[in-house]
Amino acid sequence: MKFRNLSILTLVVLLLSVVPLMAQDATDCEDGFRLFDHELLATDPVCIPDEPQRIITLGMPSFETLMSYGIQPLASPSPYLQNYALNFPALADDLEGIQDLGSLAFANIEAIIAAEPDLIIGHAARFISFYDDLSAVAPTLLYEFEHSGVWQDVAHFVAEVVGRQAEYEANLADYNARVADFRDSLGEREIVVSVIRIRPDALRLYVQDSFPGSVIADVGLVRPESQRYTSEEMQSEFGQTTFYAISLESIQLVDGDVIFIWTSSPTRELAEQSDERLQELVDDPLWGTLDAVQAGQVYEVSGHWIGSSFIAAHYLLDDLSVGLDVEVETPNPFKPEAEQAAGTNDE
Repeated sequence: MKFRNLSILTLVVLLLSVVPLMAQDATDCEDGFRLFDHELLATDPVCIPDEPQRIITLGMPSFETLMSYGIQPLASPSPYLQNYALNFPALADDLEGIQDLGSLAFANIEAIIAAEPDLIIGHAARFISFYDDLSAVAPTLLYEFEHSGVWQDVAHFVAEVVGRQAEYEANLADYNARVADFRDSLGEREIVVSVIRIRPDALRLYVQDSFPGSVIADVGLVRPESQRYTSEEMQSEFGQTTFYAISLESIQLVDGDVIFIWTSSPTRELAEQSDERLQELVDDPLWGTLDAVQAGQVYEVSGHWIGSSFIAAHYLLDDLSVGLDVEVETPNPFKPEAEQAAGTNDE
């Protein structure tokens, strides 16, 4: 859906009021700005503020990543705020004060103008058609996001944009330390981990290049053969990169030593429909034929399993450690101390 055209008067006022921007093919920037280029950048290099203070995020990976660096975005679309609150309820207070830009159906240019950002960071696939209009408001960086398995690349990109390389390195070190702890505790055990999401209209298997697939691979766990597709193989066979839908008649493709399953959705209506679909699945005799079901090794988890940041990765590690009885001594750095002490994992 294309946004309605701004009036000529609005554009004139806008262009006179915002910080003058350099042309996209510029090699020099004004004082207080620097030329930014990166392999994930979907456009030509852009002059951006040396120290951006009012950042609008138009992509869930950049939103979660900014939050992981202790930076509160100025504004973001409703689904990002809702997903964050649902996936990390103990962190929901961190959202206070972030402006809600509404639906993702279109770029809400009027609301973005009113917010007066000094930088916009967004997902190219969704917002590239609005690039000219967004860049008239503030310097705009749209990043390529091939699939959710490259979440660490986006984390590094955002760190370079906002000058938080130290925070990126600290987050990476924390994550790697917990992964190493997990591997040490796992030892020589080979555990086949299956991942399925229940939607009102589909049963989705998540493969190795998805966000959960990348974390599962990092800790040395095995995937069922049905979930070992690479993103390239997925694109060739299914026309998408991280998941594919199966029918109930193909439910054997879900089986493994352990199954992690979730139903969470951004709206209450969708969540209720997904829960109903899960109950239908559990009640079906075919579900009871799975080895993991018979062994009582099915764990219902939350929507952070399709997250896109170090925050979500740590919460996913918590779930894996509990479900697989694998001890991880290093704590989740994003989980509040009270929650750590309670030993919960937000499910």
